[in-house]
Amino acid sequence: MKKLSTLLLIPAFFFSATMSVEVAASGASAIAKQNKERQAKEATAKLKSGLKAKSGYIKLSPDIRTQYPLKRNKVGYLNVAIQLKLETELSGVHVEEHQPAIHQAFVELVSSQPPGSLRTIKGREMLRGQAKQKFKTIMKELTGEEVVTEVYFTKFLAR
Repeated sequence: MKKLSTLLLIPAFFFSATMSVEVAASGASAIAKQNKERQAKEATAKLKSGLKAKSGYIKLSPDIRTQYPLKRNKVGYLNVAIQLKLETELSGVHVEEHQPAIHQAFVELVSSQPPGSLRTIKGREMLRGQAKQKFKTIMKELTGEEVVTEVYFTKFLAR
């Protein structure tokens, strides 16, 4: 009888240890989420209080990789790294929160470009200007503020 009870305790202990690790991991993610929400609220409060912080930059990550139209029903490959100049350093919290919307808007802009235009300097500059306006519009809709002041392509590879 003694050996049977010892064997039953080991799996129970293992199950208990596994449960405590899972609870700790979910607790850590909940704390991280609360910290991010708190930072967003603090940033919004500082912006609304009229404190003018110096402008800042944020890199969108990961780099955007997509296809774009070429001539005669062919597609090209585009790899772009984007950095945004923001009104304030505190605006970075808003941009990080809404990066998926910014990425999607940029992919839509690229796919709507005339065939072959992204291979020219003029086409790239037109895309940059359109991206700036689109990002301002998106951030105005989502946060109530035009957070983005400038868009820079730090890498632009079109094949």
